[in-house]
Amino acid sequence: MSSMEAPAGGGGTGQGAASVLRVVMQLPLPIRGGALGAGSAGIAGGVIGLVVGLLTYAPTAPFAVLELGFPASVVGGIVGVATGAVVLGLQRTRSSRLATRTRATERPPAAASAVPAPGRGRSEPPGSPLRRPRPRR
Repeated sequence: MSSMEAPAGGGGTGQGAASVLRVVMQLPLPIRGGALGAGSAGIAGGVIGLVVGLLTYAPTAPFAVLELGFPASVVGGIVGVATGAVVLGLQRTRSSRLATRTRATERPPAAASAVPAPGRGRSEPPGSPLRRPRPRR
């Protein structure tokens, strides 16, 4: 196989990107947020560093890429981990609230409640403490 031919699996950049995406999506949410935050902020900082380096003094542009890209990557990773942790916490509290609400609102089987609940089905007798008086007009 020559250097110009593609591998037998058809692998191009599309397969590599898909496999990286598959691996990242299997990570826990805070780690995934940190990886995505570090990557995106690092790329943005690197591009800004390249532009600034080329505009100021072109021979030192690679160092400007590192000077801006690395700190941006660290900050992006920290913000991504914090954001992922907050989202994970909100998902867990929401799911626990829904589970609690579902358990609390489940009705008992019809055979278990022989007496209808007050105010449902038939009205209470006139002197009953459960009956509310009608407002006067």
